[in-house]
Amino acid sequence: MSKMWPARGFAMLAAAFWVVFFFGYVDLLVPILRQPGFDSSYLLETGWGAMFVFLVGTPLVSAAFAPERIAPQIEVALVGFAVGAIAVVVPEWRQFLPAAGLFLTSFVLALLSGHTGNRLRPRAAITAVGSGALNRVTLLLTVAAAIPLTLYAADMVAGRREGRPPTDDITIGLDHWPMQAALAAAIVLTTSLASTNISGWPVPSWTSAITVMWMGGFSVGYPTHAGSFGTVAGWAAIGWACALAATTVLRHRSPEHASGSN
Repeated sequence: MSKMWPARGFAMLAAAFWVVFFFGYVDLLVPILRQPGFDSSYLLETGWGAMFVFLVGTPLVSAAFAPERIAPQIEVALVGFAVGAIAVVVPEWRQFLPAAGLFLTSFVLALLSGHTGNRLRPRAAITAVGSGALNRVTLLLTVAAAIPLTLYAADMVAGRREGRPPTDDITIGLDHWPMQAALAAAIVLTTSLASTNISGWPVPSWTSAITVMWMGGFSVGYPTHAGSFGTVAGWAAIGWACALAATTVLRHRSPEHASGSN
């Protein structure tokens, strides 16, 4: 256990960086606190916060308590991939900085946790998929969400290219439109990860459900704001999140989970 303390300490420091110093929790709370000057940016602001609090900070805190679990560490890398991929598509080259930071966070944590061996190699992942180690319901939910989220991400990219208002929603020199597109891509990737039986899979499953529930709820509350899913899609997102949460609970109760596959 003592060998894991460096990993635990690093995970907590990394979580503090992304959640606090990268303005995760500040932006997350914008539509709740209704801060002046952000009236038209509620969804763009809270989208930034949802990604760095739920999809990055939460897995890191989980890794601090259970560094032997692999999925939370991979989840951080997947968010980094989403951020970097959108940076190429827009293009928004400054967005490569947080993407690189997320990859580095994941790699260092994996290194300190002793997870840089066979369990993180592509062959191991391919073997897991080939052996049928996937939850079909979660996979179906991922597929169901992939199309609307891809369209949403494309619209967010178009919003940045077209200069849609708000054009001044900037955090640490980064425009919120591309980051909102990255959020959509990250949800698809993290939910895909949750469909596997890799150690720690409940973390990406719960964080994906919470993120979509959060965004769906505020989309229903602010359907005309930039970055909103809209009323109908907002309710659909809430329903999808409930389905994923229910699936996660049922998987927790399954014999496979009870035998230690979590």
